Amino acid sequence: MRLASLSGLCRPPNAFDRLWIGVLLSVSALGAAFALYAGMTAVDLEEMRTAAARLVRVQTVSDGAGIEIARGIEAAAQDMDARRRTFQLSVVAIVLLAALTVQLPAYLSAARQQRRSDRALDRARLALTRLRAEMAQLSDTALHDDRTGLPNGPGFRAALDRWLAVEGDPIAVIVLDLSADGGRDRLPEGIVTSLSSTLDDALEGDPLLARLSDTEFGIATRKAPDPLITQILTILEQPVVADRTTYRPRVRAGYAVQRPCDSTDLITAARKALQQARSHPSRHVVAYCDDFRATETTSAQLLRDLPDALFDGQITAAFQPQICLSTGRLTAVEALARWQHPALGELEPRTFFPTVRRAGLTYDLDRQVWSHALRQLTDWRAQDFNIPHLALNASLETISCSGLLTRLLAQLSGLGLSASDIVVEVPEQVFGTTDGSEAALNVERLMAAGIRVELDGLSPNLTSVANLPERGVSGVKLDQALSCATPTPGRARSIRAMMTLLDELEIPASAKGIETDQQSRHMADVGCVRVQGNLITAPMDAQSFRRWIADGAPGQSSAV
Repeated sequence: MRLASLSGLCRPPNAFDRLWIGVLLSVSALGAAFALYAGMTAVDLEEMRTAAARLVRVQTVSDGAGIEIARGIEAAAQDMDARRRTFQLSVVAIVLLAALTVQLPAYLSAARQQRRSDRALDRARLALTRLRAEMAQLSDTALHDDRTGLPNGPGFRAALDRWLAVEGDPIAVIVLDLSADGGRDRLPEGIVTSLSSTLDDALEGDPLLARLSDTEFGIATRKAPDPLITQILTILEQPVVADRTTYRPRVRAGYAVQRPCDSTDLITAARKALQQARSHPSRHVVAYCDDFRATETTSAQLLRDLPDALFDGQITAAFQPQICLSTGRLTAVEALARWQHPALGELEPRTFFPTVRRAGLTYDLDRQVWSHALRQLTDWRAQDFNIPHLALNASLETISCSGLLTRLLAQLSGLGLSASDIVVEVPEQVFGTTDGSEAALNVERLMAAGIRVELDGLSPNLTSVANLPERGVSGVKLDQALSCATPTPGRARSIRAMMTLLDELEIPASAKGIETDQQSRHMADVGCVRVQGNLITAPMDAQSFRRWIADGAPGQSSAV
C-alpha cells in the first residue's frame, strides 16, 4: 500500500499542477521582493526620523527655523512612506498581471481538456451500457433456438446445471426424436415448429422444454418420466397436414434419471437410450439403466478383440431363409454376420457392428462374411440343394469402396458362381448420395455386371418409391418398422398403396423381422408375400441350415 501511494505521488504533472506551481513560485518571488524593499525603506525612514528628533532637541524652542526644518523632514518621510506603499501596490499589480498573463492560457487549456475528458467519459459510459445490453442480448440469443424461441443445447445444459444445484426430487432428462412416418424422413420445419409450440403450451413451462437439434427435443422434469412421455406421445403423434400432404409424426424417446453426474453426462445417457429406441423396430421409449454400462464395458472389450477376430475367422455367416407366403417356397437366403466370441459366445451385429464401424473395419467385416457365405453356397449347390440366390448385405462404407466389383467378380469366378447367383442389399442412404459418388457408381457397375441390387429398409414415402425406377434396383425390402409395427387401418392403407405402386413399377418387395402370425397376416393383407423372420426360422449356422434344408425345407423339390 505504501509503495502504491508513493508511486501515485510520482506521477507526471498535469496542466493544473503546472498552473499552481507557477502561481506559488510567483507569489514566493513577490513576497521576497516585498520583504527586501520594505526592509530597506523602513531603515531609511527610521534614520530620517532619528536625525529630525536630534535636530529638534538641539534647537531652542524659540528657534522657529529648526522646528520648520524638522517638520519638513517629517513630511518628506511621510511622503516617502506613501510612495513606498504605492510602489508596493504597483509591484503587486504588475506581478499578478504577469502571473495571470502567463498562467491564464494554461488554465483555460486545462479547463477545456477537463471538459473534453468529461464528455469522453460520458460517451464511454454510454457505450459501456449499450455494450452490456448487446452482450446480454447476444447471450440470450446464443442460449435459445431462433426458430422456436426455446432453449437450445447450451441453454438446456445451463438450465439443467441450475436445477442440479438445488436439492430436491431426482431429475429426469428426456430426449425426443421427431421424424416422419418411417423414421427416416424429416418433417418440414413448419410442422416441427408448430408441434414444439403445441408441446410447450401443453407442458406450461413445467417441465423444462428445449430444442437440442433440428429433430431432437430435450425435457427436464422432477416428475415421473413414464406418464409424461405417454402424454407427449399423445400430443405429438397426431396426423398433421401441410401443403396438401398428410404427415404422421413418429416419436422416439430415451430418458435417464439423475445420478451423481453433471448435465452433460445426464443428457448423454438419455441420448444413448434414444439411440436404442431409434434402432428398435417396436420399442419407442427406452430408459438408460445399468445394462447400458455393461454394454459400454463390452464395447471396449470388443474393440480390443476385433482385429484378432477378423484374422482368426471368428466372424462367420448365419443364414436365414426367405419364403413366399402364397406358395410356401424358398425364394432366397440372406447371409447375416455373427461373431463367435471365445468369451462372450455368439454375438449378433446389433451388439458389435457399432464397434466395427467405430474401428473403421466395416469393409473387412463384410468381405469376411461374404467369403464365408459364398463358400457355403458353393457347397450347397454341390449337394444339389436348390438355393435360388444368396443375399449379401453391403454397408454404406463397403458399397463406397473403389474396386469392389472387380474383387467380387474374381471371388465369384474362383468359386464357380455367376453374377445371377447373388443379390447385394444396400441401405437406403446409398441412394441419397450424389450421382458422381463412388457408392452410386458401384451400384451402377454391379447392375451392369448382372448382379441384382435391392434396397434394404424402404421407408413409407411414396416419393422415394416413385424414384426407384431411375435407380434401377431389382427389389426392395420394407423397413422393419413397417413390417413389425402394430397394424392399424391407416398404416395398412399406406403400405397397401406403396405395394400397389411397387407392383405397377414391377419391383418385387419383401419384409423382414416377421415374428408373429399377426404380422404375417398383415403383410399378406397388404400384398407383401415374400417374408423372412423368426416366425419361419431364426438365423442358423451353415450346418444347421443344411439340416433344415435336408429335413424338407419348402421349395426344394423344384426350382422356384
